[in-house]
Amino acid sequence: MSGGVLQIAEQWADYSFEFRPGINVVRQGTLHFRFGHLAGQVELAEVRVRDRETNEEILPPGSLADTPSFAKTWNIWPPGQENTVGKWELTNGVLRVSLTDPPGGAWPDFHFHSQPTLSFRADRAYRCTFRARSSPGRVIYPAVYQVANGSWTSIGGPPGPFLSQVALARDAGVNLVSFAAPECWGPPGTPNDWTPLDNLCRQIIAVHPKMLLVPRVGADAPDWWLQS
Repeated sequence: MSGGVLQIAEQWADYSFEFRPGINVVRQGTLHFRFGHLAGQVELAEVRVRDRETNEEILPPGSLADTPSFAKTWNIWPPGQENTVGKWELTNGVLRVSLTDPPGGAWPDFHFHSQPTLSFRADRAYRCTFRARSSPGRVIYPAVYQVANGSWTSIGGPPGPFLSQVALARDAGVNLVSFAAPECWGPPGTPNDWTPLDNLCRQIIAVHPKMLLVPRVGADAPDWWLQS
């Protein structure tokens, strides 16, 4: 399970996607923008995340209005000299990102991400809206994550292909799916959190009730384990 993409044109246009996180997220949510491996310029404006029913602002409104607002809400990755591709400036509420091909051709994971302080309810739907243009036109990768115990769990973004593939399997009579299991184990003294895994299983079963679920559990040590 992963988010999809949005195709950005060369002229200013409105873009949006909706999502249901499926889990309660308390001041651990973050919105990311990735711009792909293509040199050029991307411009963003009026980025908002709101509750679809109540219109409550989830992302601080006006986060691109000026430099102080930007600094309170947004970060750039990677930091320092590791960023070999991206430069940016903020002018009149518009974030202009200039991308160049990296030396040697190896693109870092360059992206903008909001502070991981957003909150969402499991049973609510949310809508992310923004204006954008790109020269040349490009595919971008917006995504919403929960950050907990050093793990990034995808909770929203443009629709990706995974559940459509589950539907194709259902219609073809294939009753088995293997998928990467979200990390559910926290540091000592904290309870295991099975909600991301439960939520993913529920989404699969809603599409294909007869599916046999075969989760793939990663053997990598989480960050908190490595740090200790």
